[in-house]
Amino acid sequence: MMKSTYKSLLLITLPLTTLGCLTFLGTARAQITPDTSLGAESSVVTPNVEIRGTPSDRIDGGAIRGNNLFHSFSDFNINPGRGAYFSNPSGIANILSRVTEGNPSNIGGTLGVLGNGNLFFANPNGVIFGPNARLDVSGSFFASTADSFIFDNGFEFSASNPQAPPLLTVNIPVGLRFRENPGSISNAGTLAAPQDLTLAAGNLDLQGQVYAGRDLKLQAQDTLKIHNARLEASVIDSASTNVILEARNDITFNAPINITTPQVELTGMAGNNINVNENIKTTGGDIILAARNLNIDMSRIATRGGNFTAMGSTVNFVSTLVTTDAQDNTQRIGGSGNIRIKTNPLGSVTLKKSEISADSQEGIGGNIELATGFLNLYQGTVSAETNNNLGGNINIRLTNLLMRRESLISTTTRGGVGGGITIYAPDGFIISFPKENNDITANSFDGDAGGIDIVGLLHFGFVVHSRANLVKLLGNDPNQLNPRNLSTNDITSFKQKPNIPDEREFVVSGTTNFDFARRPPVILIDPREIIAQNPCRQGVGSEFVVTGRGGLPLSPTQTTRSETVQVDLVKPAPQQNRGNSQKERIRSSREEKQTTSNSPATKQILPAQGWVVKHNGEVVLTAHNPTNKVTLRSRRTPGICSGR
Repeated sequence: MMKSTYKSLLLITLPLTTLGCLTFLGTARAQITPDTSLGAESSVVTPNVEIRGTPSDRIDGGAIRGNNLFHSFSDFNINPGRGAYFSNPSGIANILSRVTEGNPSNIGGTLGVLGNGNLFFANPNGVIFGPNARLDVSGSFFASTADSFIFDNGFEFSASNPQAPPLLTVNIPVGLRFRENPGSISNAGTLAAPQDLTLAAGNLDLQGQVYAGRDLKLQAQDTLKIHNARLEASVIDSASTNVILEARNDITFNAPINITTPQVELTGMAGNNINVNENIKTTGGDIILAARNLNIDMSRIATRGGNFTAMGSTVNFVSTLVTTDAQDNTQRIGGSGNIRIKTNPLGSVTLKKSEISADSQEGIGGNIELATGFLNLYQGTVSAETNNNLGGNINIRLTNLLMRRESLISTTTRGGVGGGITIYAPDGFIISFPKENNDITANSFDGDAGGIDIVGLLHFGFVVHSRANLVKLLGNDPNQLNPRNLSTNDITSFKQKPNIPDEREFVVSGTTNFDFARRPPVILIDPREIIAQNPCRQGVGSEFVVTGRGGLPLSPTQTTRSETVQVDLVKPAPQQNRGNSQKERIRSSREEKQTTSNSPATKQILPAQGWVVKHNGEVVLTAHNPTNKVTLRSRRTPGICSGR
């Protein structure tokens, strides 16, 4: 029985062992096969060449046109632990290679160039960079799943229609042509180029590290996903450097992006959605995010002195901090970048438990410009505060503003010059729910307070406070004269510390020269707080008229009456007789006169002149002044419920 078991195991194990050995033998060398599309100028592959300490395949031959070298392959794969290097003849600046058969390229080892030329690699069926993949190039690197490279003379170096390049001199490629459903590029390795690095495909899925000495471009025809990845671009020879992320559909950040090189700009542009679920940081470089819908959730975006721009139809921040303060940037100590958020006039910006901040702890604060149709702040903060320097300004142009649950718009300064706040909503409303501590403030503790300018049709729920008002409510301690210490929704612009020159003018105007500061604001009131209360106390100066029979009850605590409403204000006109006989018309006239003379006289309806309240609480409407035995309600005596 034991021998039989061992024999069975041997029969199973031996084929697997043999298969594993055959697999190892099959993957022991790079799988690079030239095609015949270039004829006599086809590529030549020399295997098992030791290059820079790695067993590699050296690729020679190819078609030379000017300073360009063209290669064409039916398959191109590099197994882990091996390399593939392109020779770089003298005078060649660009090496262009294509894969013409139907398999994707698996790059598991090193892909390099034996010189300073730029390497262009295209496989329409996809490119997979494994966890051990790396680049060994001195120039730029460009990988794509496009069908062809396009040149300025109209020539296309195509993978689906492979032809030899013309005998004319061609320049560097000027574009790409994608076919339907292009392949994807995925990276789990380390891709680094000292010059530009570009990945362009149908979809991009990045998990490894991507470095560029100059511009880093990630372009997707459909979606771009970044998770467990690191993107980096450096400045070389003071050249402009950018990280550009482009997708026709979605861009998703599921991994932190930390660009530590100063002045590197990050741009993300998507045709549909950009979803940011991790932190994005630059060191003085700008961040630009543009999409139809921009969603930033549970993230921290920091430019450390650079500018931040967000554009889309909807821009949503949830549990997110956006800051442009340069305090921790040794390259730009004391400055703060600007923040610009813009949607179309029908779009919206939402800050839910989030803050956008152009504050500055050491130097000049940044400005915030926000333009949208609807701004919704729910525990949201828009801040351009400063400590001891010139504060930034906040300029908001919109249709409607809603502030909820301790939201704040502030240019407060400690000891410097506060910035101004402008809220321009000429056709809309500025709304806040009562007692939620939503504030708009441009205060100063020991410096110059900023100004506030609000233009709109109406504002609801806000109270404008001067310093004297807050002293009455909070005492004379300057440290306590903060509207955040009140439960009301406040608008303030003054100096908290006494013995300082007069506060700046506070201007609030509307489209009809309506000054919010001089007219009491409209306060939103819950109807449940006032219904069915004592009319003598709540209804002074009001009027309630009941005409006819049926309909609404006299008291809100009574049920609605079932009978039909009847209003006896107009007597129905008699129906006319359409007969043609003169005698019939005369007889009808006589009968009408006789009926009128026999009927009792109609009483004239008089309007009520007041009402009385009986001792049992019943209200009686009267057509004359009641006697002195009952209590009258007077319009002009609020404290007495007397008749009128």
